[in-house]
Amino acid sequence: MQGQALACGCPVLASTNTGGEDLFTDGVEGFIVPVRDVEALTEKMQLLADDPALQARMSEAALRR
Repeated sequence: MQGQALACGCPVLASTNTGGEDLFTDGVEGFIVPVRDVEALTEKMQLLADDPALQARMSEAALRR
């Protein structure tokens, strides 16, 4: 699913136990958060929601990846 999200230009939010570190770079095409850390996940989702420019940069990076 993470690869499909990247291919569609979606910034990816993944936990550390999903293999995301092997697929994309944290802070470039999306974010990797600690497993079961609801606060970290919420923070990253809010960051993307509040910053359309960040979302656009990550989307472009996801498509390039």
